[in-house]
Amino acid sequence: MDYSAKLKTGRSHSFYYMVDGQRVGGKSDVAAFGPDSYEHTGVPPGKLSEKIVHSSKIYEGMQTNYWIYVPAQYDPGQPAALMSGRMARGASSATALPLPDRFR
Repeated sequence: MDYSAKLKTGRSHSFYYMVDGQRVGGKSDVAAFGPDSYEHTGVPPGKLSEKIVHSSKIYEGMQTNYWIYVPAQYDPGQPAALMSGRMARGASSATALPLPDRFR
């Protein structure tokens, strides 16, 4: 039996496994790259920082990697939004937050 399938790009998906006729495991909202995930002609590329490593002061030994992307259109003289996203086992979120003055 072939249990593979091609998922449509840019959509949320849900999957599960069948074991002895029962649904087992799986996950919903499997990410996919859509057309806006790639460079487009005529759109200036922004800049991605080097990897930044944050070491927790609460949980000994815990480190988190993150990067900062600044769009080419960014103007330090204008209010900007900060989008914070996290990808963790079993959870993900993305939240748009106002960019604090000290980062402008």
